Amino acid sequence: MQKKIGIIGFGEMGKRHAHEFREATCGMIEVAGVVELSEAMYQNGCEWNNLKVPRFDNPAAMFEHVRLDGVIISSP
Repeated sequence: MQKKIGIIGFGEMGKRHAHEFREATCGMIEVAGVVELSEAMYQNGCEWNNLKVPRFDNPAAMFEHVRLDGVIISSP
């Protein structure tokens, strides 16, 4: 059964978490949304992971629009 996660903070660690979850679970965990204020960090994370996920300005907006099974908080 595929699970959907959200990532709060899509900088260096957030983009690596996205990659590792997909690789370690053979795609059974999908990144379904990210919270990232910086357009540049969001674009870099998407390019680095070769994916496009919905971007939100705050966690509440992500929770309202995406049904998640879990969340990774990857921000300072």
